[in-house]
Amino acid sequence: YAVRNFERFRRTFAVDIADRFYRVLQRVDTVRNQWTNYVRFTEVRLMTQALAEAGKADEFEVDQARQDELRARNSWVTAVETYELELDRFKITLGLPTEVSIVLDARELDALRRMAVTPPERSLEEAMRIGLQARLDLTVERDQLADAQRQVGLTADQLRGELTLGASVSIDSKPDVEAVSARFDDGAYGIGLDYDLPVDRFEERNRLRRAQVSLERQRRALSLAEDSVKLEVRQAYRRVQQTIESYGIQQRSLGLARRRVESTRLLQALGRARTRDVLESQRAYVEAQNDLTQALVDLFIARLALRRDMGVLEIDERSMWRWQMPERVEDVETNDE
Repeated sequence: YAVRNFERFRRTFAVDIADRFYRVLQRVDTVRNQWTNYVRFTEVRLMTQALAEAGKADEFEVDQARQDELRARNSWVTAVETYELELDRFKITLGLPTEVSIVLDARELDALRRMAVTPPERSLEEAMRIGLQARLDLTVERDQLADAQRQVGLTADQLRGELTLGASVSIDSKPDVEAVSARFDDGAYGIGLDYDLPVDRFEERNRLRRAQVSLERQRRALSLAEDSVKLEVRQAYRRVQQTIESYGIQQRSLGLARRRVESTRLLQALGRARTRDVLESQRAYVEAQNDLTQALVDLFIARLALRRDMGVLEIDERSMWRWQMPERVEDVETNDE
């Protein structure tokens, strides 16, 4: 039981660490986006000033651009503070002092962007069947039910009558007499039977009743655990589907926001767009960038959590996960490893 529970903990812990790791990388990406956004707002403000000096823009538009520039810088400062806070929390999770300097490899986020976005490898029904078969915590619950059934059998056996067969042999000898010369025909022999009638079994009946209650309690616990596994797998499966859809939407939204920024800045240079339009398009663009990164991380963690809840997330000796998925439900290993 302890080995299975520990392996289940390792899988859950690996997903939790991965979640925290990529959330910090998400904050790094947010800092970069906010800095780029601040630079672009500065460019918009300079462009608006130039247009105002040429008589093609009003002075209040310059003030609008300057105000949004200040907001963008404040957003960047806030993003930096949030990143540092998340990094310190991640250090504590790893058991490191907060004053230790660590740098996370941002290339891991780029690797996520290169991953193919594919639907779950199995249907929902297959995923639930695999979860019911492969989850180590369910294996523990089933074995505990078998233990409770054996305990009922043992306590029920104590209610039966008890027949004891006894025998004794006594031979007189002297210290100077060798054993080979002993006269066994002069010895005393005895045999007897002792039968204990099952008439006074009050304590035994109480133990049997307690064992039966424990058995029923374990049956209910197993049923609840199976329902919980089904619920967890269903939620994780739907989460993967939702994050895939969300990631696709954010990709399209980023493309639209990029084209909107390009068109409004071009129109502003031609005097056909107001400064407010340019500022709004730039705000929408940076929001789309941040939302896409969040959707990417959400998708990866959702896929990792689905494998964990199905019980097929394998952790190697380096505590890293493997992306393998059984070909069939029958291929799932349920033996002690």
